[in-house]
Amino acid sequence: MIRRSTWILLVILALLVGFAFIFQRNQDKKAEITATVIPTVQRAVLFGVEGSQVSGIDITNSSGSLLKLFMDPLTATWAIRDVPLEQADTLQINANVEQLLASQIIETLTQPPPLDSIGLEVPVYTITVTTTEGSHVVAYVGALTPVGSGYYTRVGSGPVVIVEKTGIDNAIEMLSNPPLLPTPTQATPTQAAASGQTPQPEEISETATPVP
Repeated sequence: MIRRSTWILLVILALLVGFAFIFQRNQDKKAEITATVIPTVQRAVLFGVEGSQVSGIDITNSSGSLLKLFMDPLTATWAIRDVPLEQADTLQINANVEQLLASQIIETLTQPPPLDSIGLEVPVYTITVTTTEGSHVVAYVGALTPVGSGYYTRVGSGPVVIVEKTGIDNAIEMLSNPPLLPTPTQATPTQAAASGQTPQPEEISETATPVP
């Protein structure tokens, strides 16, 4: 006849075996779930700096056109050098600068084509980012890729990379079409009459009547 203490030991042993089985099964499930998770690879940013670290951006092309942007310290907004702040479309400049600095590298070319065939022997565009510490990050921009997915680019003497095109396009557009606000113009008497406005005295030219 089995003693009571023996039964108790058998029950405890059975509970331990069941617990060990359930524990091992849970561990196997966790391992299976972990194995199926694919980590997201963050693409490198072309310039490697954040907006708060940048004080100026120069954009030039191979023809010599130049646009100089700077962070205005009084308003903490981007502006165009030698252009009155109130004439610059600062909202557009801020948005374009943000996209430019966020430009990501799509691919690094270990065996790039000849530089003259991708517009980098004589760069089509040069973008120089000046940091608040006074250092410079110079990106040379060449031609679009054959499929138009990005630009052939290199930073300094580094490797040739393909960079997404949105930020570069916006920078190029600012060079050829600076983001300026419309300049208000004073209406002529004819324009004022057509719009129903009353011409101001100074807008009406008077013809002198000869004295007999």
